[in-house]
Amino acid sequence: MNLMQSPYKVMIVDDDTRYVAPQKDLAYTKFGLELIHYTNWEEAQTELIDNFNFYEAIIIDGKGQLSKDSKTEDESHLSVAIGWLKEQKGRGLSIPIFINTGFHDEISKYHRPDNDVIEIFQKGENQTLKMFDSVRKAVESKEGRKLENLYADVFSVFNNHYLPAEKKALLLQALIASQNQNCLKSDFNAVRELLELVYFKLNVIGVLDNKYFPSGRPNFEWCYRFLCNLDVSTPTWKDSPMGYATFPVHIGYIVNGVKNVSSVFSHSYNEEYTPYALKSITYGVMEVLLWLKKFVDTQK
Repeated sequence: MNLMQSPYKVMIVDDDTRYVAPQKDLAYTKFGLELIHYTNWEEAQTELIDNFNFYEAIIIDGKGQLSKDSKTEDESHLSVAIGWLKEQKGRGLSIPIFINTGFHDEISKYHRPDNDVIEIFQKGENQTLKMFDSVRKAVESKEGRKLENLYADVFSVFNNHYLPAEKKALLLQALIASQNQNCLKSDFNAVRELLELVYFKLNVIGVLDNKYFPSGRPNFEWCYRFLCNLDVSTPTWKDSPMGYATFPVHIGYIVNGVKNVSSVFSHSYNEEYTPYALKSITYGVMEVLLWLKKFVDTQK
């Protein structure tokens, strides 16, 4: 796990402490999950009553303990847990639920949409890796929905009229990485691809000529200069300023910053990746996306 990343907090309810101990290290180092362990459902529920929103997901043993004094390998703790979690969902509190069990066939009945159980995993090394991967994906998907709601104005751009709906994944990637203090070269590339989409859209609506797209991809410097009413010089042709800028002044400054920073981090400076550099250009390109939406509307 990237040392700058804040791990996802995942509750695990399992009466076998010896089983859970090595899983904690595996989940943290390989998947960025911090497993917080409770041996019985009663204590886990008490914690959730006080700190439900602290946890991103929950893993429950198929057969465990209802309370610290009850018998082990008891399926009733699972039915009580799922029933209580369903009640919380009715109160507006939801959490991805996973079941980890050595009794898969007996527990499979709990895998129903109305139970919010995402998946049931058989205990074992290969299944454990799949489980942690599934947990992480579920958490990030949940986080993505929160971000879409928070920045609904920006995500409204991805509706196929302005930009392809599936491309919202690029913005989610950059936002999640910067929000969680974790960034990679691919996240800077995602921001660069978003700016590329803006140029493609301006080409489609007739603002940018095809000559600014050598080999079918936009030349970022040429596009930027043309849209800012600056001269564009290439080895084979030259465009003089057209007399007016398509980009408003502040958008031009933002695009130049996004172009330069994303380019640098896409090619080098691996050891210098910081969430702040990523966050600065991510929010910058979000402002550009909002401008694009308004601009396209004026071209109708």
